[in-house]
Amino acid sequence: RQVMFGKFWASALASGALTVGLMLISFQSLRLELFMRILITYTIILLSFGLSSLAISLGILFPNLKQDNPARIVSGFGGTLCLVVSLAYIVLVVLIEAVPIHVFYVHRPEMNFRFASVLTMVYIVVTVVNALVMAIPLGFAARKLKTLEM
Repeated sequence: RQVMFGKFWASALASGALTVGLMLISFQSLRLELFMRILITYTIILLSFGLSSLAISLGILFPNLKQDNPARIVSGFGGTLCLVVSLAYIVLVVLIEAVPIHVFYVHRPEMNFRFASVLTMVYIVVTVVNALVMAIPLGFAARKLKTLEM
């Protein structure tokens, strides 16, 4: 269990730091508004934790112990499932954020509601989705680790 959480934290922090660093560089050239910079940074940090959780959990749940070539492990059932689930997770998070942001930018002059409340809901929904994506697979993986004999 400690190894699982150690790998989780190492991969989440490393991927998050690298991605946020690249993102901060790109913000300068894109000249995004402050609320967009904050939303994107928050989302990328959450995605780093969620994707790390998925990868580590699915690796524990669907190990390919008979394969000695790491390149072939990725193309097995667990690796393919990880790819599909990760892609679905990314698409879900992007859609949760893109629709309200698109409506805001397209209909900005005629909007009669407060965009801050919609943006708050986006933060809440993305946080809840990410918490579920982190907690459920890690919980299953932790239970499977208890049943394995090492």
